[in-house]
Amino acid sequence: MSLITVNLLVESPLDESVLRRLVQMKPGMEVGISRRAGGKTTLEKFVGSVNQAAALTPYACLVDLDSEACAPGLIKRLLPQGCHSNLCFRVAVREVEAWLLADRANLAVFMGVALNKIDPYPDANPDPKALIIRLARLSKIKRIRQDIVPPPENKTAKVGKAYNDVLIEFVIKKWDIAAAVQNSPSLERAVRALQAWQPQV
Repeated sequence: MSLITVNLLVESPLDESVLRRLVQMKPGMEVGISRRAGGKTTLEKFVGSVNQAAALTPYACLVDLDSEACAPGLIKRLLPQGCHSNLCFRVAVREVEAWLLADRANLAVFMGVALNKIDPYPDANPDPKALIIRLARLSKIKRIRQDIVPPPENKTAKVGKAYNDVLIEFVIKKWDIAAAVQNSPSLERAVRALQAWQPQV
């Protein structure tokens, strides 16, 4: 059986690692090229052209909901003419970090924090990224503290110097998607949508 190649459109390297794993869960699919937009605002500029390109090559896109009211409203704003059937467009509520927090047991061990410090309802958290940083401050692992927490001398940095690198390592090596879907409805919807998706090539 020949594999279906799916290209990715994402905001960041972390989003890419998450979406890559989700796509690769589906039998018969492989990841092709990945376009990192470098932020949500830039990604929004690409969505229309990617929606058109999906007619020739399947695409999967992952974007954070952030402060917007709801995922359907965001999708309608970005794709007012509708989403091509070859584009699987998914929204992380409210940020992709919530999907990592949803695997509470593995993340607690990885970050060196107590399990009860991790929110059991990450989709309801208004700022999952800030929660990751707060957890890192509590970590008993020096590397986690140094790499995820913004350095005190840099007043403008929102995250540590290796924030993405550390969390990508978690996604690749430790993230249990089956466990995470139990605590994140938006991740569960994304997994279900990708499993049901039948792009035409």
